[in-house]
Parts: sequence; structure tokens; C-alpha cells
Amino acid sequence: MRQSGNPLGVATLLLSIAPVSSWACATCGCTVNSDAAMGYSTVSGWRVNLEYTYIDQDELRGGTGTANPEQVVNNPSNPSLGGGEIEKDTINRYITLGLSYRPNADWNFNLLAPYIERDHTTYGEQQQPYTPSESAPDQISGALADTTDTAGTVAYLSPGITAQIMHKLHFYGVVQFPVYSNLDGYQLFAHWTVTAGLSYAF
Repeated sequence: MRQSGNPLGVATLLLSIAPVSSWACATCGCTVNSDAAMGYSTVSGWRVNLEYTYIDQDELRGGTGTANPEQVVNNPSNPSLGGGEIEKDTINRYITLGLSYRPNADWNFNLLAPYIERDHTTYGEQQQPYTPSESAPDQISGALADTTDTAGTVAYLSPGITAQIMHKLHFYGVVQFPVYSNLDGYQLFAHWTVTAGLSYAF
């Protein structure tokens, strides 16, 4: 059974007041700052952005290499558990509406309204010793992911493009490819992520 996570509607408004900055990253991938995608413009004024990010975490990894279900169960990151959760896939979709005001080249005020949809599938928590039947297709469920193995260090190569569609309206897109990862415990990891958006200055 595949179960979709409940979307978090436009329920969170984030206000960021800082000099030039970028949004936080997780090991699944970064949500690209529209300022970075647009080249950190120093022009004063207002801007509205509509942005979409897609992240498919479909690779099981641990440390700096790939992992498999047998490792997760028989060599868990927390040995006291006597096993571990075998995660299968997590798909993240972010749609963000943003309004920003830049009074000068040093400051930028941002108001963000994100919509988040996350689908997660897992084989569940399995106890030692591992057997192949524990990761059979009929074991898939939509239970919540573990929260113990979430940290790590990741470096990305992020090529992107910006194009002017019409006066003051731009399209931007960024694809992120991980070139290095050192994850804590076992985690689902994305081979690539993509962000695309429209930005209008006025």
C-alpha cells in the first residue's frame, strides 16, 4: 500500500530579514533561494516569485556510500534498537509564493507562503536478523519516516539558467547534483533535485 502524506497547505508564513542570505538545506537537497537563482540583484524595489521544487529521495545511503536493507537491520545506526527502519522512497514537492522588498543593496525582506506535499513509503521497522521477505513489495506502507537519522554533510553542483520572458518577468531553473555526501546513519537520498520559478519585479 502506498500512502500519501497530508499536504501542509499555505499554513506557514516565513519572514526573513537579513543581509544577502540563502535558505536552509537538508541532506535531501536545498530549496534554492530565488535571489541566488537570479544572480543576487542589487536593484531596489519589490519582487514577487512563484517557485516549484521537486526532490525524489529514492536511494538508501549511509556515511559516504550506498546502503542496503540488510545493513540497516543487522548493523543499525543505533544498536540498542536491535534493528532499523527500511525506508523505500520519499517524494517532496514544494510550491512557494514569495514577496520581497529590497530597500538597498545590503538588505532584502522576504515574505514566503509555502505549500508542501510529501509522499513517503517504507518497509517499516524490522528486527534482527534481516530476511529478504522483510523488504518484499507486500511490506510497503506509508508510515512516517524515522527521525534519528537526519543529519549529514552534502556538497552539490548546481547548474542553472535565467531567461527574460518579458520586461521585468524572468524564468529561472536550477538542477542540483550531489557530488559528495557524508550522512549520519541510514537515509534516503536524492540523485538530483530541480527548482523552477517565475520572478516579476515592480
